[in-house]
Amino acid sequence: MPPRVEKVERVADLLLVLLNAQEPLTLVQIGSSVRGYPPEEEARRTQFERDKRTLRESGIPITVSSPNSSAQDGYQILAADYYLPDLGLDDAERNALRLALASVRFEGTMHAEIAVKIGAEPESTLPAVMELPRLPALGRIGEAIRDRAVVTLSYHDRRREVEPEVLVFRSGHWYLIGQDRSVREGLSRRTFRVDRIEGEIAIGPPGAFERRKDAELAHELAFSLRAPSGHESEAQEQRQVLELFVDASATAAVIEMVGRDVVFARDDDGRARVSFPIADEEAVISWILGLGAAAEVLSPASIREEVIARLSSYLAEGPPNRDDLPAPAPRAAGVDARHRERRVTLDAGARLRRMIAMLTFLANEGSASISDLAKRFGIDEKTVVSELELAACFGLPPYTPDQLLEILILDDEVHVHRLEALERPLRLTPDEGFALAAAARTLIKTEGVGQQSSLAGALEKLESVLGENLVHVEVEIPPSLEVLREAAATSTVVEFDYPSSGGVQMMRRRVEPYAVVFREGKFYLDAFCHLRNDWRRFLVQNVHNVQPTGERGAVRTPPSEFLGSRAFAEGETTPLATLVMPARMQYFVESLTSFEIQEIASEQILVTLAVGSQRWLGNLLLRLGSGAQVVSPKEFWHTKSDAAREALGRYLS
Repeated sequence: MPPRVEKVERVADLLLVLLNAQEPLTLVQIGSSVRGYPPEEEARRTQFERDKRTLRESGIPITVSSPNSSAQDGYQILAADYYLPDLGLDDAERNALRLALASVRFEGTMHAEIAVKIGAEPESTLPAVMELPRLPALGRIGEAIRDRAVVTLSYHDRRREVEPEVLVFRSGHWYLIGQDRSVREGLSRRTFRVDRIEGEIAIGPPGAFERRKDAELAHELAFSLRAPSGHESEAQEQRQVLELFVDASATAAVIEMVGRDVVFARDDDGRARVSFPIADEEAVISWILGLGAAAEVLSPASIREEVIARLSSYLAEGPPNRDDLPAPAPRAAGVDARHRERRVTLDAGARLRRMIAMLTFLANEGSASISDLAKRFGIDEKTVVSELELAACFGLPPYTPDQLLEILILDDEVHVHRLEALERPLRLTPDEGFALAAAARTLIKTEGVGQQSSLAGALEKLESVLGENLVHVEVEIPPSLEVLREAAATSTVVEFDYPSSGGVQMMRRRVEPYAVVFREGKFYLDAFCHLRNDWRRFLVQNVHNVQPTGERGAVRTPPSEFLGSRAFAEGETTPLATLVMPARMQYFVESLTSFEIQEIASEQILVTLAVGSQRWLGNLLLRLGSGAQVVSPKEFWHTKSDAAREALGRYLS
């Protein structure tokens, strides 16, 4: 029986053996060199394939070739493929990338590892200004765009072959835009929401198509409600054109969804008329209903009549029979149930990447304190010690003390020797490269001119070595953003006008700012509100007439709900509502709730939401449609019918 070896140790030994190999090694040679492989040929091959996949997923390419005088495949890790090329960054550019990593975070991405690879100090003390959703497919799609490789994916139960052109972040979601080869009439540009791609994606060979010159402008098409411009077919020419009258309170939201160019008339008070060709009639009707009384369909008549019919049907809806429903699931106190800190064991690949980053840092520094390593890599000191004790077992055959990594822990200090192979940083993984490029592009849109110059220079050097990531992160900069950022940075109390919970009138607020954050495509101010005597999250685009008072706010720490990546964060006094709705609408509300979503009989789900305002809840119920009703509390039972009655008033007056 082979000695029991932890997987991360076996994979690390495999990495060192293949990296130090002077010629490709066969599986037999690998099995006899690396500890932990079983003697049986089939079992050894199965285990090796798993370990090889772990290395490749960690951004470590393995070259397969035929060794001299052998018909078997040979395996080797070439230094040119393993090490990150010199990016040629100057201090200002490295500092700009450091700030980008600190300010723009991807959920689940280990930013400390990226910082080590580019030679930047992590900014763990800075709160993230922006949180962007991380999806497993993003890095692979980014590689396919860079390499001009066809992506095969499943979308809406159809298999598609797509020539990917650009990834776009808009309104809280990632979109892939590219030419769909599956369309019978030939190539046709399509937009795919990445989180709705089903299952695994397959990437074809590089250089499969020529990138179109207008690819950088393709982000204009990333609207799920609006049909693309141009005439792709007869069906395209017959699309209906929606004309909508929108109140000032909803104009920004409409523009965000369907583009600024759809506005063809605007009143002095901010009301607007918009017009665009419809891509999906049912989606458009649902979206219009969600605007409530803030919008009115002018044409076509068929959609106007359908909106009126649905609003009329909602007037008669009452509360459901609560005896047939289970009690709502309790919420873990002080914890965002969907975005709580994950205290799960990392898989071998993630652990290996973190350990390599830690060893690379130590190899360059020579020594570091345990407390500094814990802070730098976001783990506790006990984990630092246990991981380094395991890393001290990494090495080369015959695994005698002189062939193992030398890691000494004396009191709080870690000292290392014989780590020459790890002094140069590992290449960025596809996910890491994508995260770094997207962070840089995002911050370029929101920072001052000096920062833009250094960051643009760093991004150009990064992509000249690693390949261009065609990524567009669309950020609307509200007028009050900079003054609120300054107030948060200096803890200065401010006063401003903000819509009431009903959205009818403006109310003067006096708040102690904590941070300005970017969540789900919008900027928010997290602050302690004196009017409510509680924490609140304010949508910055609705903040008007800001006046800094010159007073310093108290030192306060917001509840943990404000530290997650959801846009809506509730305070202790924020009311809750439990809704029953069709199970098919789960995708729509799962990003809105911090409670568990419960499945109940008859294709229904039970959802508990924090209610920012009764108007917001009413419009949400209208958008969810038939079958969505409030279960509790009693004061919200008629919210949907009240919202429907108010919206109908625009059409029937």
